[in-house]
Amino acid sequence: MGRAARKARGQSIGRPKALTEAKAAQLVRLVWAGEPVAMAAEAFGISRASAYRIVRDAVLVTSARAQ
Repeated sequence: MGRAARKARGQSIGRPKALTEAKAAQLVRLVWAGEPVAMAAEAFGISRASAYRIVRDAVLVTSARAQ
């Protein structure tokens, strides 16, 4: 059972994301508008590291779409 069964059923494997996609998009917009990452992270109740990772991933997705 375990991982293979969850994957076969289409269920997620691993730790849940810190924020939903909608909240992550809000965080990214705040940071891109000039809000310090540390303050945005505190407002969303996540660590600075998670906030930086979310912003970094958003930049990577945006740059990949531009190509």
